[in-house]
Amino acid sequence: MQTTPVMEQMKTLIKELKLGGMYDVIEHRLSEARHGQLSAHELLLSLLLDEKNRRDQIRYDRALKKATLGQEASLEVVDWDSPLTLHRTTIEGLASCSFVPMKENILITGPCGVGKSFVAALLGHHAVRQKYNVTYKVANALFDDLYASRADGSHRGKIKALSAVDILIIDDWALTSSAVTTAQDFYEIVSSRYEKGSTIITSQRAVNEWHDYLAEPLLADACMDRLVHNALRVEIVAEKSYREIKAEKKKQSAKRSLKTAEKESKK
Repeated sequence: MQTTPVMEQMKTLIKELKLGGMYDVIEHRLSEARHGQLSAHELLLSLLLDEKNRRDQIRYDRALKKATLGQEASLEVVDWDSPLTLHRTTIEGLASCSFVPMKENILITGPCGVGKSFVAALLGHHAVRQKYNVTYKVANALFDDLYASRADGSHRGKIKALSAVDILIIDDWALTSSAVTTAQDFYEIVSSRYEKGSTIITSQRAVNEWHDYLAEPLLADACMDRLVHNALRVEIVAEKSYREIKAEKKKQSAKRSLKTAEKESKK
């Protein structure tokens, strides 16, 4: 499409108004309109949708980066044929994020390497898609940071920030020995988020072991009462870990490739 003074002026105005979605496609859309593919109303609607889609993508990218989920995970990449006991109906139901408006917690347990972190990240990704604020934290790093924050006066601010997000993911909870401050901080997080947001926790320990893990019995009572009261549980069970299964598949694929190469060389 030939550039005209009017087109140049339009593109200049679009750029000044920071309508990048329109700027990238304006010539293409006008060409469609000139060839009768779009009416005036359809042209305007198409341009507005182009701009909305660009802004939605920017918002999504920023929210995903801020969530720091650590890995790509979504329903589209789940291997439902894996020996891991991932109940498809359950996972797909949770990925709808209907638990978020209900302020329900998700407690994901199972042995090492069975995909607990993956499921948590999957729920985080789908929540970001639905415009929820998500924060992901590895438990040890989180509580070490909160312990250090007591010294520089930032502790209260960090707890407040953790309480404000729609979904807080705490990964690998109760992996190492507990300290008194861990129980205190865990209580503050759980109590500040109670009926205000959803918390997703992954752990190798069964939920009924968490009470004894916390060093302070009274705090443990208060934590577990608030945490479990409104929680959905997901237990992942497998004879082999996800990493072992993945390694076996890689080995089998390499063997098939080798056999194919041998057959080709004999022709």
